[in-house]
Amino acid sequence: MKRLFLVLILFSSFLASGQKLDTLSISELISKIQLEPDSVFKLENAFISIDPETESSYLNSSPFDQKTVSARADSLKIECAIFLRNVTFDRKIALNTVRFNRDVDLRNVSGLQFYHCLFLGQFQLYNSDGFGEDGGSSKTRVINSQFRNYVTGFMRDPNPNHSFDFQLINNKIDLTWIDGNDAGVYLGSEHRNSSIVLEDNILNMGSFRYHHEVNIEDQNPKSFSLIINNQFLSGNVAYLVHKGAAITVRNNIFPNYIFWNSLDTDRLHQISWPELSNKIISLQSPMALFLETDYADTMIFENAFSKEWVDGLFNVHRVQMEAVFQREMDIRGRFIDLYRSQRNTKWANKVFIELKDLETARLAFLYSQNPSFDRFFEWKVNQFLRVFSNYGTKPSKAIVISLYVILSFALIYLFFPNHWDSHGKTRIMDRYRFFLKYLNRDEGASEVYHEEKQKELMPLHEFKEVLEREGKTAPKFFYATALPLYKWSVSGSRLSGWFLSKIDVLNGKWSEVPEKGRFLKSALVIGAFIIALIYDIFIKVLNAVMLSINTFTTLGFGEIPIKGLPRYLAIIQGFIGWFMLTIFSVSLISQLLN
Repeated sequence: MKRLFLVLILFSSFLASGQKLDTLSISELISKIQLEPDSVFKLENAFISIDPETESSYLNSSPFDQKTVSARADSLKIECAIFLRNVTFDRKIALNTVRFNRDVDLRNVSGLQFYHCLFLGQFQLYNSDGFGEDGGSSKTRVINSQFRNYVTGFMRDPNPNHSFDFQLINNKIDLTWIDGNDAGVYLGSEHRNSSIVLEDNILNMGSFRYHHEVNIEDQNPKSFSLIINNQFLSGNVAYLVHKGAAITVRNNIFPNYIFWNSLDTDRLHQISWPELSNKIISLQSPMALFLETDYADTMIFENAFSKEWVDGLFNVHRVQMEAVFQREMDIRGRFIDLYRSQRNTKWANKVFIELKDLETARLAFLYSQNPSFDRFFEWKVNQFLRVFSNYGTKPSKAIVISLYVILSFALIYLFFPNHWDSHGKTRIMDRYRFFLKYLNRDEGASEVYHEEKQKELMPLHEFKEVLEREGKTAPKFFYATALPLYKWSVSGSRLSGWFLSKIDVLNGKWSEVPEKGRFLKSALVIGAFIIALIYDIFIKVLNAVMLSINTFTTLGFGEIPIKGLPRYLAIIQGFIGWFMLTIFSVSLISQLLN
């Protein structure tokens, strides 16, 4: 009853438009096609029905169960070209494992679905003005199939009650064998209630010089396109043209270049920038190139859209020609606005970096044409900002480079004495002198240590003598507070001396140690010397690093604690630090504001 009701509706619709409607079963249609004596089978104004009991092989069922893109050996072979106009199929119908050896041309065809088919001729779908005044819908799907020629799907209808959908899912489109200039895939829509779905397909478009392309146009803000998980093989060009239509582009492997028109951020777009990066060309750039180029230049026009032509547009003309440059900057600026409107700072920053790279290349070209200090400075500042902080989008990179600068200058300071290192160059030599004296004297390590510290402790001993001699005849406050101060001043040396007395292993001169115990004591002494030496080196390195950090950040609090050539290097480092920290601050604030 439902099928009969649908037939009656379609019949009345076509009568209203002055057309006669034929009703055929899917088996009858296939039989007519196979018996067609001409090279083209034509059918207009028809409804194709199906009987699930007798025509089960044409039922629409589980097209995704079998992930294949080639027709089987037992597939149905259609030798003639197919032309259908104003034909509606029952939505239960699907053509399975059919081999079309010639063109398939569908005009205002609704409900037809292809699974596991092979198309050797052109596949063309045009839907417009074909469903009467009361509205209707058209959905055409091609799944798990293979194309070896052009693929076209275009939808246009002024009636807002109509809806069109065209889906290409998990297919293989192989045009490598075609030697032509216009081969490719064209999917377009000017209808408000339409959708284009290109998902999980492999598109091998062949040599770039044949200009095999993928062109997707969605020019109505009420429609949407879905382009996900596709592989665009070989060096072909893809065109993505839309005017405000909702579009999703995600997880694709695109060709070398993608021509894209201006973006309208009023609609939600889900566009993955990483797969588009360094491939986008504004669709307005070729026209700008044509307008600015001498028409006698045959290289520009006769080879338009060849590999060499597009390479030249992307690598040369967009840098050297002002009009092309402005259009390339505009398309990237629109992507930045798009991602910022979606609060996607990460991708907005990536597009901004690509935009600034293009600007830097333009500045380099302008300087080469007309050198001046202003252009040179602007060009070099851009280069510096690219290296230092990705044009202010990555403050962490500025910190890493600042650390490299600090460590580089610290390496220089390491070989020169400074006021912060009391021993300076003699630190390691003093350590050798201490151990040699310890090995050749009867006194232990503690006594040798106190002897080495005698000059440093002398003022403290003199202070104690003054305190003992004159403190007792003064108010008790002075003696009571000064004595703890003295003990605290010498506590470090006493503690070190006590520790050395506990670990002393020689108990006399090295030359008097018995042969039997020399190996163990030698190992202990050398181990202690290496530990002390490592400590001395660590302190010296630490002083050099601290000096470098201090100079980089504050220019030595007004004083430069180093002499000789490093003193002048410290001034240079201070200037570099001031400049780099300023850029870092601006980058950090910019990211916080974003």
